[in-house]
Parts: sequence; C-alpha cells; structure tokens
Amino acid sequence: MARRLSPGLVILLIQAAGCKPQLPSAPPNDIAIRIEWSGAADLDLYVNEPGGTELSRHTTQSPTGAVYSGDCNATPQTMCAAPMEMVYWPKHNAASGTYRYRVLLVNNHLAAMPVAFKAFVLHGTKIVSEEDGTIDSVGRWWGPRNSKF
Repeated sequence: MARRLSPGLVILLIQAAGCKPQLPSAPPNDIAIRIEWSGAADLDLYVNEPGGTELSRHTTQSPTGAVYSGDCNATPQTMCAAPMEMVYWPKHNAASGTYRYRVLLVNNHLAAMPVAFKAFVLHGTKIVSEEDGTIDSVGRWWGPRNSKF
C-alpha cells in the first residue's frame, strides 16, 4: 500500500532534491523557453542562443547571462512534483536573433510512452508560442524549433 505524504513534506523533499520552484515568466522584454510535463520521465531542454552557445544540463550559464533552471527527474533524488526546465535571461540582456530549442527524452523511469510535454516561448510575461509535444522512446529528440526575439 502506498503512503500518502503531507504537502509540507513533499515540498521539503523536492527542495532537498534540488528542484527549483517554477518561475512564472521571463523578466519583461526578455525571452524564456520552458518545457513542462507530468510524471517521472526525465526530459532535457536544449536551447541555442543567437551567439551559438547551447544551454542545457551540461552548460547552465552563458556569457550573455542565460541561465538553465535545473534538471528535473534526472535521478530518484531529483524528482520534481511539477517537472519543468527553462532557459531564461534574468538581467534583461537576451540578444536579438533566432533561438533554437529541442527536447531529449533521457529516461522514462517506467513512465508510460509516449511522454507528453508542453513547450513555451515567452517574451516577458507574454506566451508567444505554446506547443504540445511527445517523444516515443528514450534517446529520441523533439524539435528543433526556432523562435525570433
């Protein structure tokens, strides 16, 4: 029989696991690219900024000031209640140009296939693009997609 955890304990476990709270938007006039999903699967967001730097779990900051929010569900210790990954520019310094983004299914952690997610592009608080995506096997990619800023 599964035990039910109190909401407070769940929050503490998520914080202890290193999951960051969901950021509601990018700073005004800046771009953010975000993916959201539910369940145990490990999806990874990759974003190439106009200068060429690729942000992901491997490169979490760029010379332009971009920040990768964190890697949800990578391991049992980093499971997130509401999985989300985002690349954003916190100091109003995103470059103009074309941003390329894609999503990799790293591990489904026994989640049903295909794994569904939503991809968002935000300019400040405005959602300029929202797309449903699915990936049907581990090691497969969704995308790439482009967005101009």
